Amino acid sequence: MKDEFLKELDFVSQEKNQITQEMNGVLQENQLLRQDSGKSLSSDLSRLSLSSSGSSFGINPLNRSASGNFHDPSKTPLDISRQTSGDIQVEDLPRYASELKDQPGVKVFEIVKAKRVRNKMPVSSLHSRFLMVDMREDKILLCKGHFGNGVTGEGIKEYKKVSRREVRRMEKSISAPSLLTIEWAQHRPAQYIFKNPLEREQFYNDIQSLHRHVHVPSRHLSIHLATWNMGNLHPPPALAPWIPADQHDIYAISVQECYSLGEEEWCAHLAAAVGTGYDRVSDCSLWGIRLVIFIRHSLSQDVHNLQRNSCATGVGSVAGNKGAVAISFKIRDTSLCFVNSHLAPHFERNFQRNAMFNDICKSLQLGIPGLDILHQFDHLLWAGDLNYRIDLSREAVLDHVDKKEWDILLQHDQLKQSQHLDAAFQHFAEGPLLFPPTFKLLGDGSYSFKRVPAYCDRVLWKSQENSSGDLQQKSYMCIPSLRSDHVAVCSSFALNVREEPFFDPNTDLPFIHLLLENVVVTQDVASPSLTINFASNFSPMVSVTAVSPFRVEVPTFIKSMAHLEKLTLLFSLWDDYSGKFHGEGAISLRRISQGPIFQVAISKRGSPWGQLSGHLSVHESTEHALLRSQH
Repeated sequence: MKDEFLKELDFVSQEKNQITQEMNGVLQENQLLRQDSGKSLSSDLSRLSLSSSGSSFGINPLNRSASGNFHDPSKTPLDISRQTSGDIQVEDLPRYASELKDQPGVKVFEIVKAKRVRNKMPVSSLHSRFLMVDMREDKILLCKGHFGNGVTGEGIKEYKKVSRREVRRMEKSISAPSLLTIEWAQHRPAQYIFKNPLEREQFYNDIQSLHRHVHVPSRHLSIHLATWNMGNLHPPPALAPWIPADQHDIYAISVQECYSLGEEEWCAHLAAAVGTGYDRVSDCSLWGIRLVIFIRHSLSQDVHNLQRNSCATGVGSVAGNKGAVAISFKIRDTSLCFVNSHLAPHFERNFQRNAMFNDICKSLQLGIPGLDILHQFDHLLWAGDLNYRIDLSREAVLDHVDKKEWDILLQHDQLKQSQHLDAAFQHFAEGPLLFPPTFKLLGDGSYSFKRVPAYCDRVLWKSQENSSGDLQQKSYMCIPSLRSDHVAVCSSFALNVREEPFFDPNTDLPFIHLLLENVVVTQDVASPSLTINFASNFSPMVSVTAVSPFRVEVPTFIKSMAHLEKLTLLFSLWDDYSGKFHGEGAISLRRISQGPIFQVAISKRGSPWGQLSGHLSVHESTEHALLRSQH
């Protein structure tokens, strides 16, 4: 016991020394930032910046204008101003709007511009607006009038005509099914409330249709995911082949112990490495742990639901020398989450590494509040210095390395052992490691005499059941020419992206309800009464408190059965008496076509806890069936 206590004191002392070194790195970085504060970014670094808490529509108000200077849209809100030159004179507005609404190819949507009252739900303003979509000219017309006048032309007071290209992104609210947020190219995001959810869906589909008339997206994209513990070294001018320029659609670049460059200087260095024609989607940093994502400019308009967050797991769960950063987003109808982590070092600290993994899953709040990141995204890609070691002597490891017996090394790899015991990274996949251990190297490229070589630097991924075939690893390698005491690692993937389905009111069921009956929780719990929260990004949260077996109905905002079967319903389980969290899980809605009976695992922060089973069916709600019949 005394020896273990002394060992732990030694670890804390080493952590203290490392934190002191990394704090010096942070001070260096702050000095670099102050030096760089007067420098403008290059024109290819227009970016979306998100709050660290991970708002679902966090847009940086600083958009780059055509002149290259930054323009602050918050100073010029989207007012629908009169146009006295160009298309039409103000006095002609009533006649113009009245004639236009009756033209073929023109659709009219009555909306109410929304205002936010602090953090509450959006509420309507006093004036109604009309969004007219002119399918013939790829134009959107915004008309402002008084509520209740209708689109007769008489109530229209102001008018603006904009191109489809002015719409950068649209965000459909889940909690308010008639609410749509539009990010305009030259203005701050604006929120609109439609008369009903059906009209919101139709407007959304019309704009998407205009977009696809000029932009035919590929369903097959490539991802390049790279990780390197830089050891506070200055990066070389050229980063190839670790980052091959202009070869992939998405680049996600993870580093640890990166203090030699300021954040913006590091991002600029990476922008030069990936090549021209890319936009920086977002970046996130925690001390020296950094994650930067780039995407081809032609795909930027397909990205939405951007979020980012970080989690410190160093000393006292406050120090950021260990922890993780993450960025999530949707590209079309496929959700992605990238995580970069730096876990506890040393062979003896495997338990702490596994605990850090569970803490990160719990603390990285992305997507739906209260749920961890393991079940929410179609694809979760995790890279970094995971610091897992090999349970062999140094001589034995070197012997297997000389013989290229990689499979034997992996049999003694702590990460593989932890996965087998369901202690960490459960259900994550990893490609074959057909290269030597990446830690710990000396300046001449040989392994240190003081450490056992290990596969510290890894790339793993986890896909939802419905999306498991859509992400395929194409390469997994180390780059010996790029090293500190760690060798850089990279991996490429082929991604099949789902397209957002279009809504046809004549053939599709626009609002489908899920009915779960005879639901049973298999696990001994202190209280027989449980609270289960059902949530997703396609339905409002539904909470039920009951004793097994129970029945619950979950409304969705789904357009068709074909689309529904590609989605996943999430749930979390709580003790009704104590409020204790038991676990969570995911129900693949593909099971609907496979039969009514479902049975899924419940996990608690990644560890197995129990099972949820029952009967699953679907039906269209009476309310929305009536709404569709009136359309």
